[in-house]
Amino acid sequence: MTQVDLQKLTVGLYGTWAGYLRDWDRSLRSANHPATTRYNYLLAAAQLARYLGDSSPDPDADAGSLNPAAVTKAHVEAFQAWMIETLDRQVKVRGYRIELGDVEWGMRCKPDMGDVAVVWVADGRVGGELHCFYTGRERSTREFSRELATVLPEYMAPTVFHHRNLLPLNDSGKTDHVRLAASVS
Repeated sequence: MTQVDLQKLTVGLYGTWAGYLRDWDRSLRSANHPATTRYNYLLAAAQLARYLGDSSPDPDADAGSLNPAAVTKAHVEAFQAWMIETLDRQVKVRGYRIELGDVEWGMRCKPDMGDVAVVWVADGRVGGELHCFYTGRERSTREFSRELATVLPEYMAPTVFHHRNLLPLNDSGKTDHVRLAASVS
C-alpha cells in the first residue's frame, strides 16, 4: 500500500481536525501499525468530521466538526447509523469500490460549487462511468479534472459533468439520484 497522504485526507477539514489526524498518525506509526490500519482509522475520523459538518441533523454537531474534543458518543453513534444507510451508494468503477458520497464531498470542496450529485450510469462498453451533476459556476471538463486531482484519486473522479440550475428533489426533499441517472441513460 502507498504512503498515507494526510494532506489529501484532511482537505476541507478545520485546522484542529487536521492537526489531530497528523498527531494520531504519528502515534499509530510509533506503535508500528501497518499503513492499511492507519489509513482506515484516519479515514474514518476524517469522514466523521465531514459528517458532523455537512450531514448531521444534530445542531450540536457543528462544535464537533470544528474540534474533535467536542465529539460525543451520540455523534459517533449517529455517524455509524448514517454510514450504514449510505452503503447502498457504493459502486464499482474500473475495479475500484467507490462511495459516491466521498466523490460528492470532493466536488463540494471546489470554490463556487453549489449542490452536487454523483451517479453511476451503466455503459455497455466499459461497464459504467461516474456522472457529476452540479450547480454553481459552470466549468469545463479540463478545469474539473485539474481541480479534482488535488482532492480525489484519479479512479474516483467523474468522467462526465452536467451543469444544472437546480438538482431535482425526491418526495423526502433529498436530491433525486435516480432521476438524474435516468436523464442520461
